[in-house]
Amino acid sequence: MANGRDPRESGSMESPGHRTRAGKAAPPAAYGRALQGVAYGDAMVDGTSPLVARRAEREQDREASGRPWYARPTLPSRVGVVIPTRDRPGLLPHMLGSLLMQSHRPERILVVDDGDDSAEGVVGRYPGVEYLRARVGSGLSGNPARNVGLRELADLPYLCFLDDDDMIPPDYLEVLLATIATDCRAAAAYPRLRFCGSHDGVWSFPYDPESLGRANISGVPALIRTDALMQVGGWPVFSSGEGGAIPHDDWALWRRLRDHGWRMIPAPVDYYYYRHGDGVCRSKARADAGEEWRRTIDPAGLVTLAIPWSGREHLMDEVLGAVAGQSYPADRLHVLFYDNSGSAAVGGRLRRWLLEQDGYAGHSYHRDPRPAVAGLSASDLADAPLDERGQGRRRHGRSLNHRVGALWNRIGQLVETDLVWCLEDDVIPPPDALDRLLDRMGPMVDGVTASYRSRVVPGCRVAWRYTDLETGDLVHLEAGTGVEAIGGAGLGCALVRREVFRAGPARSGGEAVGYDCNLWLDVARRGGTLLMDWDLRCEHRIGVSECEEDLDAMQDVGAMA
Repeated sequence: MANGRDPRESGSMESPGHRTRAGKAAPPAAYGRALQGVAYGDAMVDGTSPLVARRAEREQDREASGRPWYARPTLPSRVGVVIPTRDRPGLLPHMLGSLLMQSHRPERILVVDDGDDSAEGVVGRYPGVEYLRARVGSGLSGNPARNVGLRELADLPYLCFLDDDDMIPPDYLEVLLATIATDCRAAAAYPRLRFCGSHDGVWSFPYDPESLGRANISGVPALIRTDALMQVGGWPVFSSGEGGAIPHDDWALWRRLRDHGWRMIPAPVDYYYYRHGDGVCRSKARADAGEEWRRTIDPAGLVTLAIPWSGREHLMDEVLGAVAGQSYPADRLHVLFYDNSGSAAVGGRLRRWLLEQDGYAGHSYHRDPRPAVAGLSASDLADAPLDERGQGRRRHGRSLNHRVGALWNRIGQLVETDLVWCLEDDVIPPPDALDRLLDRMGPMVDGVTASYRSRVVPGCRVAWRYTDLETGDLVHLEAGTGVEAIGGAGLGCALVRREVFRAGPARSGGEAVGYDCNLWLDVARRGGTLLMDWDLRCEHRIGVSECEEDLDAMQDVGAMA
């Protein structure tokens, strides 16, 4: 800005107080000039924009046509507005001014001041606007102050949380209300973000529940159902991590709402988002979504460990010990056991083990004893020897492919978290396996796999690269180093996005040779990414002796040298 001053700053700063409600109007020039030159789109007609009028007509037609019950409004149109502010009172007038020009006037407007530089004097010039001093230590996040506002206005059915340095068009609340009223299952209606100031452009995304696992779709200024917000415990508040970084807390809220069964609706209205050097989103202490992906996700977000058990009793203690020894916090891990062993003894051991573990966020046990081949146990089938007719062929291989593909398809539908750590019951991961897989995961990554040797292709890992995406032709990969993008891999030790399974299923018959080959082939055809961490090595217990395991490891080291 010229002369280092924001042209929107106005007003004086007065002595701090507690709660006030202004009793006199501000002169129109205090905010009228700030609104000039902003294109709001449709002109107002009798206090209602044509866009909202058209939406209302569509809703009346929908009602008359007998559309489903959930398309009907279920709450009165009473709205409260919460504006957290901290040490920048000079930026408040344009937001407060645009609020007083709303075609749908909010029932209450509350400014929650968490700063040292009091904004009470500025707020006092706007009629009907309440001021509340709250020392809650918002810092880089306004969520503590937003939760103060939530408690104060919790009796209103809808709340809209706005930033103190932005601006909204006159029909903003009206359009958001008309949008959210179309579906009582919607927790929030969110606007397009139109950037101004030091950065311009438009940020607009459709709602897709699976896409929330990769990226945020909305900023803070949404209209939210109060009951939905109360159900998830309000705005999430996190402590800062290494280097003072904090997660993207609005993104965390949308994911929590989704995980509780709510949805969101984009609204055809702009929110004028002012970008400047003092804004939170420009702070280096905010986590970067690309380079520091783990810091961007909700720390309370869980990972599901999914293991299909075939009945290999001789390996159970070792696999369970490796699970219990993981460095990843147990209280953020949900454990899902899918028991296909058909053995009462195996099932009993698995259930007892789960009941003895009190540190996990949750656990579930599912039994599916259907055999893939009559007369053969799941364990016998899983460990069937190679067929002498050729490399890569196993006895009963087709039946096994159908059955294991079905298991993973079912697991993919049972999982409730964005990320699934897939582990097979004959693969032993190192203690830091899940932490390292998470470190490699990113917003544009569909999966990350560890390295373990193949049962059916000697000298190779359970990993491949597609040579032809149309036909599904592939070549198996030998050992490597570092992290690289590959075509596909087994699910022996892999961190996979739930949406990979939901977009599936894993086809056990198709262009490629197996259910996992087809699963990743479909991902590759969609332009997805699978990463291999060659240095994250797991033991694949496939019936060889310990000395053969050592020899194989030595050969791998030699191949990498």
